[in-house]
Amino acid sequence: STTNASDILTKGITVPAWTVTDATWKMIGECAAQKFAPFNVLLTGVDPGTSDHAEVVFAPRNLAGLSFGNANAQVADFGCNGGTSAIIKNAVSFVDTDYASTPDLLCAAIGQVIGAGLGLDLTKACPDAMTSQDSQCLTAGFSNTNIACDATAFGMATGCACSAGSTQNSYQRMADAVGLCN
Repeated sequence: STTNASDILTKGITVPAWTVTDATWKMIGECAAQKFAPFNVLLTGVDPGTSDHAEVVFAPRNLAGLSFGNANAQVADFGCNGGTSAIIKNAVSFVDTDYASTPDLLCAAIGQVIGAGLGLDLTKACPDAMTSQDSQCLTAGFSNTNIACDATAFGMATGCACSAGSTQNSYQRMADAVGLCN
């Protein structure tokens, strides 16, 4: 994110500015702020330049050079391998604005791509920000309870890709990655 480069891209591209109303942007920001409130993170709509940061880029599915495949959001291959969590320093993630067309869907995607960049697995149950299963859970925060990982999201039969075992405490994993607010 500090160099505006990503290994997700198939070629160099320029992402056009996303056209979003002020009201929608405000709803997305409020939802994301609530989702990340317990943690030591600063959410901003302004590029912090060369300071370390994770970045979420909103882009249409059909943008040449960007492949969402079957997913609705992408984060770089973070190298999780059967219990080895890998945080992507200065991750750039992409959210498909054609799919995630409501503030709640966009907020859920932000939580998932930032969480994935910080080494979290997708989970199978609500309420959890990392759930891949329940559309009623779009605005949920990171759950402070053990929830089954969605192994199929990473092509595995069982277990978590990024944490040992078959469950994950998303709240604790986030706290370990970025710390809690004081």
